[in-house]
Amino acid sequence: MCGVRVIECPSKRSQNSPSGFKQSDDQRLMIRTLIMAMKLRPDFVILVASDGDYAPVVEALRDEGIRTEVVASVHLLVNDLRRHAVKVIDLDNMLEGIHAQHASAARTAC
Repeated sequence: MCGVRVIECPSKRSQNSPSGFKQSDDQRLMIRTLIMAMKLRPDFVILVASDGDYAPVVEALRDEGIRTEVVASVHLLVNDLRRHAVKVIDLDNMLEGIHAQHASAARTAC
């Protein structure tokens, strides 16, 4: 993909956690994001998350002059993350638009 990098950070299973996953996954993703952003110096980063744990990384990117847009379900988005983001994109509206386009394309193809 030209100009796009997706950072995958697979979850690690944990038998000791109620969710079944380790809490360190957020931290691993934040560290990888910051390292990559400092190397590549992108104009902006798009973060798909609603968890307030990501607010410090968004703030750090902003301090480095890197705009961060957050894609999330607005009703789940934590205020700290909303406050640090340059722009918030409503995930639910985005998905509805994609669904409508897909439905329209399917009707046209018939």
